[in-house]
Amino acid sequence: MKTERSTLPVITTGDEGVQLNAGRRFALAGAGVGLAHAEEAMDIIERESGQTVTLVSGEQDDFLAAQLANPNQHEYEAVTRTWAQERGRAYAGQLLFGDPRELSAGVRGHLVRPAGVHVAEQIVLTIGGGESQFSLRSVVISADFASALAKDKLAEIIGTQINFYRQLLGQELSVVIDDQGGWPAAIVAANRAAVQSIL
Repeated sequence: MKTERSTLPVITTGDEGVQLNAGRRFALAGAGVGLAHAEEAMDIIERESGQTVTLVSGEQDDFLAAQLANPNQHEYEAVTRTWAQERGRAYAGQLLFGDPRELSAGVRGHLVRPAGVHVAEQIVLTIGGGESQFSLRSVVISADFASALAKDKLAEIIGTQINFYRQLLGQELSVVIDDQGGWPAAIVAANRAAVQSIL
């Protein structure tokens, strides 16, 4: 299912259940909270997209759960909101299991997989302007900033997430590239080269 062609960059979890009906997903585990180099990655996404990113939490967030003493949906929202506010970034709300709902900043979406059940079969790295097509079988990781981030930082931010999702799902998920986000071909090609250099 194609996502709406909204270009509003939304930073949210890479969970396979996340579906945005309005907003373009740039996925970072934990919406970037507790993820090394996430702030720099967001700065690059803002520069390349020409828009300010908006953070969105999820009702279930396994990456944040691993960092918190008392993981629950209210904590995920509070931690993500606070992290965003402390860095001067917008926070639009939380995606819930069930029907799509309107969040602030024109973001609309929900979690479509069953609560507590993961069904992903692959990892999709976006390199061309965010997620272009939703798939319940794909965990998503943004690498749209790849060519503008130092190679060691890129290897860490991407490697951390790939390893996390493989451990979470208990399998060696294959990695595929989504280059259909609509960004200029030169940026896409540079991002592809940078990603291939660290995989």
